[in-house]
Amino acid sequence: MDELWQRYRTFFTPVLIGLGVFLVGLIAVYVITDDPEAKVRTLDRADKNLRSLVVPSRGQIAAQKELAEAYGKRVKDWARRLNQTSDGDGDLYDTAATQILRATLLRGASAADAESPRALARAFFDGDEDTARARLRTLDQLKADWVNALRTKDPNVSFSTIRSWVDDHFARRANQYDVEIRTEGLGFGDVPVSRATLPQRLLNLALVSRVVNQALERGVERIDQIQVDRPQPGRSDQFLREWWVKFVIVGRMEAVKAILAMLTDEQAPVALGDTVIRLPRNTSPLSGVVELDLKAYSVLVQADASLGLNEEEEDA
Repeated sequence: MDELWQRYRTFFTPVLIGLGVFLVGLIAVYVITDDPEAKVRTLDRADKNLRSLVVPSRGQIAAQKELAEAYGKRVKDWARRLNQTSDGDGDLYDTAATQILRATLLRGASAADAESPRALARAFFDGDEDTARARLRTLDQLKADWVNALRTKDPNVSFSTIRSWVDDHFARRANQYDVEIRTEGLGFGDVPVSRATLPQRLLNLALVSRVVNQALERGVERIDQIQVDRPQPGRSDQFLREWWVKFVIVGRMEAVKAILAMLTDEQAPVALGDTVIRLPRNTSPLSGVVELDLKAYSVLVQADASLGLNEEEEDA
């Protein structure tokens, strides 16, 4: 063997070195790169998954579009019902001012009641038509002044003027009815109002006015809290914008039911969030007094805005 090695050493030495380098390189390739066999298996699975997909037929695509249109119409129908400006003529300032004044001067009268002094007097003023007519005249004058100010003057000043009037009105009535309102400024605070956030603030004030009026009329014991959503201008091309208001109201169950009935009236429903009726602290269940923790939304609908339900089909 030694003799053979000595004779062929010059031949075997480079061969063995080359074989060693090849093996080291092969090991390095397997360590550094992914397993080729695993890659092949992955490609096989992808091929099978792709072959299992079925291209929808024209009929299926058409049915999907019809379903999207049907859902779109249904969403818009419900949105219009909840739209806080649906009872107006399209002018948000006029509609909001009308809602605020009906909830304050007319004690929550509907549009139909407000059209007839006799019906208004019979429903809210013990049959006193003179008082009803005087309230209607005041409503018309205040609404004209408010709408003009909202359109032409600084939005922060005009809104603050309206809010202060509403706050003073409810403070007088709460004192008359012996009801305590424990939130200053009706929950709006001193956040400046811009032209972009003015719609939100007006609609929230109209919603607050409706709820507070109903609470006073139904004889609750107190309104512990009113909290208004922070200003969110949003985009004017959004189909739906919503801004919440939270209330904590304490009173007898009959009064709480009346408030909820007003908010869920099919003629003017309000979108509701989390709402809980519980027993107040340190209150006997036999007292009949409960606490209403209510979250309601002012909703503004842009009827001609797209819902985007067909965008994927159109892109495809």
